[in-house]
Amino acid sequence: MSEKPTSGGLNQRLNHLLTRTDATTTHLSRLFSTPSGTDTTLLTLCYTLSLLSSALKRLQSLRLSTKRPLLALLTPTPPTLSTLAASTTALSALIADYRIFARLWGLLAIYDWGRETYFSPPSDPVLRAAVWAQVAVNVAYQWYENLAYLAGKGVLRGRWGGKLREEWWWVLSSRFWMAHTALEGVRLLRVRELRVRAEREAEAKGVKGERAGEEAERLRREEVRAWRRRFVVNAAWFPQTVHYSLPKGCLGDEALGLCGLVAGVLGIKQLWKDTAAE
Repeated sequence: MSEKPTSGGLNQRLNHLLTRTDATTTHLSRLFSTPSGTDTTLLTLCYTLSLLSSALKRLQSLRLSTKRPLLALLTPTPPTLSTLAASTTALSALIADYRIFARLWGLLAIYDWGRETYFSPPSDPVLRAAVWAQVAVNVAYQWYENLAYLAGKGVLRGRWGGKLREEWWWVLSSRFWMAHTALEGVRLLRVRELRVRAEREAEAKGVKGERAGEEAERLRREEVRAWRRRFVVNAAWFPQTVHYSLPKGCLGDEALGLCGLVAGVLGIKQLWKDTAAE
């Protein structure tokens, strides 16, 4: 016969649960205390809801087109599925709207980026050209996104308003976003090329001491992991930029949600690590 849990054991489990809850809550607080942490968390939630909404709509369609009793027993009714899909779509749209609103002041951050580049430009000419091109296309991207958003909200009217003008501004903004993503790919490939070249030169010169070699290898592994993460995130965004750069798009909701979710999860994973308590 098993023994009953003692009060000491229950208290220990309770204290452990409270400690873990407190640590997670304070970690989330640190994550949301930064603009990048808030935005990355929200975009991850937004694309998760988008995928969930698509899955619910697909399940609703399957439920309506089949007479399988097991499927009817295990899934909610079509009206319930329709309500859930509409709610998740609305919440995803609300989050997306908030993120765009929060970017209305993005030109200030781009100015700081350009200023920092001016005073501390990359020494490599390819990287320098890529970064300056990114600053330029991001100015255009942010400008046209602001115009499209304000026109859609009815702030811009008259010759600055109109549905056709708003739609064209969204397309233009997305095309500059696509240009930024392509330039980021060029920049990352150049960074990798320079790193490989530096490693070959270091190998040719030899390693000075075992301890220095171990530290250099650790830093190299961290650098490679960070580069791969940035490259995958950038590659995940690229199909979205192509889709929104076309007036009628080219991808379905599932593909768009999956691409955004990949970028969001990788981003929030790194931010969670960066905001961990020391």
